[in-house]
Parts: sequence; structure tokens; C-alpha cells
Amino acid sequence: MVNDPLLFAYAIRKGRDGKNHWRQIGTAWPHDTGADLTLQLDLIPNPWDGRVILLEPTTDDDRHILDKAAASLTTRSRGSRHR
Repeated sequence: MVNDPLLFAYAIRKGRDGKNHWRQIGTAWPHDTGADLTLQLDLIPNPWDGRVILLEPTTDDDRHILDKAAASLTTRSRGSRHR
């Protein structure tokens, strides 16, 4: 099984400002056999309308993941100093 996700799962909600707001809710990887996919949802949007949009990762997604990981490491570092 490949470690990098093949697709990212998104939910879209129309905001009060009238704009669509995208939220990543999971990832999908190639399944061990055939052309099947394994989908892991990290959250289910509320209100749930049943639609999930699957898109291929882009370089923007890679940058977002790296920024999120760096922020997580910074938060952990700060937390360990205060113990």
C-alpha cells in the first residue's frame, strides 16, 4: 500500500458570506487489490448532505500539510517546556 494519499476528501458548505468554504475531511489510498480505494474520513460535516468531493493532491495541499505538521511540532515543543 502506498503511504501518500491518492485523493483528498472535501466537504463544501456555503457560508453566510455566500462563498463556498471547503474543508478537508479525509483521504483515500489505493486498496491492496484492483482499482479500489480505501477512504478514511477524519470527520463528518454537520449538517451532513451526503456529498464528499474527492480531488487529487496538489502542491498547495503539500504545503498545507507541511505547515500543519510544523505548527503541531511547535505546539508540542511549547507544551513540553511548561511541564
